[in-house]
Amino acid sequence: MLHEVVCIETVSNLAVYCARASEIDITAFARVAQERGVTLYWPRFDGRAGRYDLAAAKVGAGELAPGRFGICEPAANAVTIPDPVRIENLVWLVPALAFDRDGHRLGHGGGYFDRLLADSRGLRVGIAYDWQIIDHVPAESHDERMDQLVTCSKSIQCNRNRIAACST
Repeated sequence: MLHEVVCIETVSNLAVYCARASEIDITAFARVAQERGVTLYWPRFDGRAGRYDLAAAKVGAGELAPGRFGICEPAANAVTIPDPVRIENLVWLVPALAFDRDGHRLGHGGGYFDRLLADSRGLRVGIAYDWQIIDHVPAESHDERMDQLVTCSKSIQCNRNRIAACST
């Protein structure tokens, strides 16, 4: 289903993640995108700033290692992109514990992904198992919504205004 939503032939930059146990592993998709010339950006925790930044790294090239929370992230020597707004044609693939059909996301706490996404312009695609789509996720004003959700069996458009803005 992800291949049907994110056309890697037209995307030049992809923000990806290393999956935790409850999240869909997108490594194979990221590898195919990389082979087709897409630059992959991964969240990397900056302990001094207490937030995530993005850093470019390749799948399978020894450029990823367990980070502060035990989640694989780019090595310390990878170039950090502190302002994702500067990355052109960036599509975000975002995990969660749960999403609702309005694109609200329940993360692991701390608001790290919300801060990373706050000023992003790119399309935000929530990646989930079917059982992770629930009726309602409590949301606050600082919580960032997804534009689209993709599960193993379906795609759900959530934020049509942002989808239109991202495609122009």
